[in-house]
Amino acid sequence: MPQAIEVNGLSFRYAGAAENALSDVSLAMTESAGIAILGANGSGKTTLLKVLASLLLPTQGDVRILGYSIGSSTRRVRSLVSYSPSDERSHDWRLTAIQNLDLFADLFDLKGAAKRERIAYATDAVGMNAAILGRPVRALSQGERQRLTLARALLPESRLLLLDEPFRSLDAEASARFVGTLKTWQANSHGTLVV
Repeated sequence: MPQAIEVNGLSFRYAGAAENALSDVSLAMTESAGIAILGANGSGKTTLLKVLASLLLPTQGDVRILGYSIGSSTRRVRSLVSYSPSDERSHDWRLTAIQNLDLFADLFDLKGAAKRERIAYATDAVGMNAAILGRPVRALSQGERQRLTLARALLPESRLLLLDEPFRSLDAEASARFVGTLKTWQANSHGTLVV
């Protein structure tokens, strides 16, 4: 059985940068594993998650997700991975929170009852009530926007969940609720979690 994540000699340099953002990174994770990536600001944590999500391709090295190369099997890798960025720039701020989730569910090719069930699951998992869901994103607090970002990551039934600073702007109650959600998700799906 392939590793959930297999990284060998990964280096990445942003265009025009004098130095690598990542240099010679190697790691392996089995399915059902969980890991927290810690480091100083600017140490490459977000860059690593973006590479694992196949949003950035390595300058050097090999990255495989569940046996698939992110370079040659990008579309397949993206179908297996759900990524939650550390910011919420990808939301349409004119739409309500529920309209954003509906839009992303469409992009994940969720339809009918499955779409309604996944949206209900995701919003319950992060504690979004009808009042929050009915407001435009521009009117949400930072914590509410963070919950929306996390709910979006939970829409597809992915085998690998990549969460960049998932607890940023969440209060203690929302953080505790989301930790419980992650534990349940991992136990039920046997998915792999990188935070």
